[in-house]
Amino acid sequence: MFEIPALLLSWFYGITASYTIAIGLMALTVVAITTPLRLSSTRGTLEMQRLQPELRQLQHVYRDDRVRLSEETTKLYQENKIKPAVKYLPVVVQVAVFVVMLRVLRGLTYVPRGSARPIADTVWAAFGRADQVADPGFIPRYLAVDSSLYESLFAKREVMSFGIDLSRSAAQELADGIGAAWPYLWLVGVLGALYVVLQRTVAARASITPTTSPGQHKVLRYLPFGFAVFQLFFLAALVVYYIAQTLLRIVQQTYITRSLFSEN
Repeated sequence: MFEIPALLLSWFYGITASYTIAIGLMALTVVAITTPLRLSSTRGTLEMQRLQPELRQLQHVYRDDRVRLSEETTKLYQENKIKPAVKYLPVVVQVAVFVVMLRVLRGLTYVPRGSARPIADTVWAAFGRADQVADPGFIPRYLAVDSSLYESLFAKREVMSFGIDLSRSAAQELADGIGAAWPYLWLVGVLGALYVVLQRTVAARASITPTTSPGQHKVLRYLPFGFAVFQLFFLAALVVYYIAQTLLRIVQQTYITRSLFSEN
């Protein structure tokens, strides 16, 4: 499961020789793959919005018969070729991508500890690096040992890119003082700002076709700040990934607004 995205990341690194650019290309790939799904989900949401008057009529007519209401609602969706579950798929995919990318990026900087140390000691000995046992470096996971990405990380203790160690988090750097943490906090701040822009891009649709309730708008307004705080505790590599993904999603959502919502 994790070997395929790791292989793709390794391939991008082999082309670019840059951790940051390789991670950005991973984000581009994910957005490109999920864009058709988001388009389908948005179309489904708009269709459901269009059917709201008929749904309310059904709810009024069958307000005392839950079974019949469910049957008629399903029939209405089928007649209009609407699959309500589709609108939730982008969220499910987004969560799955988060889990996969977190595991893959953390796997790049894997350092065996505890019960895994004997296995690590064997690896070091096999590579003729018994001197590393006392102070082990990374043993990347999910990568082919002959890949350029594996070779660039093996036995290292940092993943440096543009002066930032991508294997560290802002929270870890804060333990060493604000000076050390500043570049990492700046990354998280950039991500938070991009989340705000993305949220406003989506919220602007309310003036075209209202598809969210006032309560949902309030939640969306504060979500970017929650996401930004959340990222303080994750690897800088993951923050870089989400910066690239959010930039691409702003473009994606702008396209969706112009191509779909302008028709309504």
